[in-house]
Amino acid sequence: MLVVPSSRGEPARPGSQLNVCMLAVDPSLGSWIERTDLGRVANKKYPPGSVIKPFTILAAYESGARSDMVIRCGPSDPNSPVRKECWYRPGHGTVDMEKAIALSCDRYFLALAPSIKFSRFLDVLKRFGLIDAADGTALKALSDEERIRVMAGLSVRLKISPTSLLSAYCALFNGGYLFEDRGAGKMALTRRIPLERNALKILVAGTSGATRYGTASDIGKAFPDKEILSKTGTGIYSEGTAADHSRTHAWYVGISPARNPRRAILIFILSGTGARDAVPAAARFWPEVFRHAPL
Repeated sequence: MLVVPSSRGEPARPGSQLNVCMLAVDPSLGSWIERTDLGRVANKKYPPGSVIKPFTILAAYESGARSDMVIRCGPSDPNSPVRKECWYRPGHGTVDMEKAIALSCDRYFLALAPSIKFSRFLDVLKRFGLIDAADGTALKALSDEERIRVMAGLSVRLKISPTSLLSAYCALFNGGYLFEDRGAGKMALTRRIPLERNALKILVAGTSGATRYGTASDIGKAFPDKEILSKTGTGIYSEGTAADHSRTHAWYVGISPARNPRRAILIFILSGTGARDAVPAAARFWPEVFRHAPL
């Protein structure tokens, strides 16, 4: 089992590992490499924050939305709600679809979402094993405003488990092969999902950009000789039916290399943010994952 050192390089405090879930698989085989989940959260569902955005992009392509849309993400009032602005208060400047993924620009996705058919978005999530029929029924009942927030990663109404999210990301980049967890350390190939080629190009460019210059740039700095696709997310804190808007969940998903990936890692931290907490944790885990052969 891999052990989580503290962010300062000190010995981990008793119980500190309970806050971190790390899952690693070989996307080409659906084989577990490592699973560190002392808090037993891997199969529980949590708001995904911005890690949902690549699937929003797929739904946009399937809805016929403009893939060449460019917006200006300007400065916003620090006191205004994030769900109406962008998490990056200084603004991202001029943003296209690739940069929107790399920088995780909320304002871009809030502008893109109205052009997406929500039924198509739900269909994408179902295909990738992220929601079931009951989830879909509940999400269909949401208001138009809340649907937009769901697609932008700014809602507590959509919840996804770390295990299913990692499987879905693997399917994005391994040619569409969806391996799902069957328990007892086993994964099974359930289906192959057709992928829209132009959408996939954008997703590869955007997640590569996240590692090189975006929200996961510390990964690129730590591993300059590795090709790693990354996506970060910060979801509104929610346990059960209760939500706490003053706290957040932290997510990071990484795939390596981009072509014929053999390593995929997911970090979920119960309390934190993607860039500030999940990315440093991933930087500490990646060396061990690169050294491990699939089980």
